[in-house]
Amino acid sequence: MPWLPRSEPAESVWSAKRLVLPPTALATMHSHSGNCLPTAEFQAPTTRFHSWLIANVALAAQNAVSPKDIGVATSSSMFFRQMGGTLGVAVFISILFNRLPDAIKESLGNKQIQDGILEAAKDGSLPKDQIGMAQGLAAAIKDPSILDKMSGGADLAKDSSFLNELDDRLAAPFKFGFASASVTVFVCAAAVVAVAFAMSWFVKAAPLREKSAAA
Repeated sequence: MPWLPRSEPAESVWSAKRLVLPPTALATMHSHSGNCLPTAEFQAPTTRFHSWLIANVALAAQNAVSPKDIGVATSSSMFFRQMGGTLGVAVFISILFNRLPDAIKESLGNKQIQDGILEAAKDGSLPKDQIGMAQGLAAAIKDPSILDKMSGGADLAKDSSFLNELDDRLAAPFKFGFASASVTVFVCAAAVVAVAFAMSWFVKAAPLREKSAAA
């Protein structure tokens, strides 16, 4: 990987960050359109570059300690990375589902979604439970607070699999809500990345050792 300098571990970390950030930004902007599926196109390169970043972070940690402490540095790096990932998932999932109810209400202001719901409410070919949901959503278009009283949609935080069986016109506000709530998560994650980026400038760029740990 010629674009990742071997002589400066801290610079290598920043080089990897420059490869990770653009696809992540593109994924965030694309999600704002309400179409989540193509986001995977940006996740693939992000995942690949992230694996390079992890290797350089481990290298920087090993290079920052004496040879006898390389094992401790490696295990500590892995431990805090795993703990950070666990905490991050918990926090961002909480942000997602706290934002979701309001995002679904906001989706009812979309003219295309409104037309689909009103059309579904008059479609006698739908199952009775879906017709009831369509009528409830149609009423929620005028008064979004009705969504707080609806019980037929299940708890999205516990189980969203029912969306797979819903008519596309009825699933649209929920999918739109998920996409919109995801943007909030990406914005919060971007703030964390910005702080980490600022802190990375204070990491001393130590040259790599010229001897192996066994020497």
